[in-house]
Parts: sequence; structure tokens; C-alpha cells
Amino acid sequence: MGTQGASEGALLDETVVKRLSELRRQVQRPGEDLLGELIGLFERDSASRLAVLRGAPSAADRRQAAHALKGSAANLGAARVVARVLVIEKNLGELGDVVGLEASVREAILELRRVFLTPG
Repeated sequence: MGTQGASEGALLDETVVKRLSELRRQVQRPGEDLLGELIGLFERDSASRLAVLRGAPSAADRRQAAHALKGSAANLGAARVVARVLVIEKNLGELGDVVGLEASVREAILELRRVFLTPG
């Protein structure tokens, strides 16, 4: 799986990726794209959660957005996103942390698409 440097950790959690691959083999019917749909949902959901982290005046709103983003990232195995959200939860969404998180979300989406949606 993709990594960008030891200090940032693995981009994806290989254990979760393997579980998702197995689940797809077990339940996906011909013509379905379950993981593609999940990745698309994660992309849309993370955009709204990031907007809250960037601009919500309430710490409670930022905390809830961070927690929700962490959960959906963990479900897809986006390990680096989870790690960055943990930092944001501690700092309540300081702008520098959110910018780094946005980059990690984009990287995770690209890698998830590569792993699950590239034929081969």
C-alpha cells in the first residue's frame, strides 16, 4: 500500500483493505460497484466534514465532524486520515492541521480508487 514517509504512517490499513476485498468477493453481484459507491460516499461526506472543520465557530461542531470523518475513514482503511483526525481532535481543528488532513483525504481517495477500482 502507498506510504509517503515513515513519520506519516501508512496511507491505507492493509488489514481493512483485505477485509473489504473479501467482503466484495462474497456479496457483490455482477454489475454492482459496492466499493466504488462507498468511496464516492466517503469523498462527498469528507468534503462536508472538512468544511465544518474549516469554518464552524463551535468547538462541538468541529469535534463531531472530526469524529464522523474518523469513523468513515477507519471503515475504509484510510489510516493516515484517521491519524490526522486524532491530532485535530486534540487541537480542535487548527487550520494547519485541517490543511494537512485535506491532503490526506485526497491521497486516500486516490489510493482507494487505485486499489479497488482499477481493473487488473
